Amino acid sequence: MIVGVILLIIGSVSAYEIWKVHKPSSLFWHNGFKYAQANTINLNSTMKAFPSDESKVNAIHIDATNSDIVVTTGAKFEINLTYYSPKQSEKVLSVSFKSDTLTIKQNNTVNDQTIFSLGEPASKITIVIPDKSPIKSVYASNQYGNLTFKNLNQIPSISANNENGIITFNTVSATSANISAQNEDMLMYRVTFDQATFQNISGDIEVEDSKILLGGKIINQTGDIYIKDTGLPPYYLMTTNGDKEISREQIANKTTKARADLCIRNETGDISIN
Repeated sequence: MIVGVILLIIGSVSAYEIWKVHKPSSLFWHNGFKYAQANTINLNSTMKAFPSDESKVNAIHIDATNSDIVVTTGAKFEINLTYYSPKQSEKVLSVSFKSDTLTIKQNNTVNDQTIFSLGEPASKITIVIPDKSPIKSVYASNQYGNLTFKNLNQIPSISANNENGIITFNTVSATSANISAQNEDMLMYRVTFDQATFQNISGDIEVEDSKILLGGKIINQTGDIYIKDTGLPPYYLMTTNGDKEISREQIANKTTKARADLCIRNETGDISIN
């Protein structure tokens, strides 16, 4: 038994030393730490669930536990997976299509093989949506890893929730956006939303060079709220223990709670609108 423990320790230390030199890679646990390099594949040709007629996909639902997620546009519909474990791709990610919804779900534990990351998430999922796709809604949920939406135009509904990773929106427009984070920052660059709800707990909320056309709410608890070069509807501003800073250009749209279309509220963090 002692020999087995010693071999386990030696194997784990060796895997760690290899991981430090050869990145991107990850360590996984399966009767000890083991090392795995990154594998990148395109899942379109291997997914039986992927519809032959891409126009039938009207909604995308992404459910991940330990992955970076990127949603963007391109010439054709693609799902690309980069994973850092020896598992087969279909065991890392499951894809199903029902009615009009394409569901992409990450599987973290298969056959007692627990995947986690040191330096890299267990996987990276990239969803490419065609420019003229009839997608009506995109939903993404993640526990560990960053969540990125970029170059998306006129999506009717976008929802995203991330517990322990940065949420970034870059050059995105949508009718409705409902975005929530817990322990990391929320970054909004060059976005245009009719209705927007941004909620965070301990990370900052940054909105820059953007437009919120009709209303919504921006709410934080312990992080700061920064709004810069952004068009806002009539808004109401409130902080409990934080400081407030409003530029002369943005003061005109500040109004009472009863008349406001947009609520900006913070508990212990600051609010800056420039």
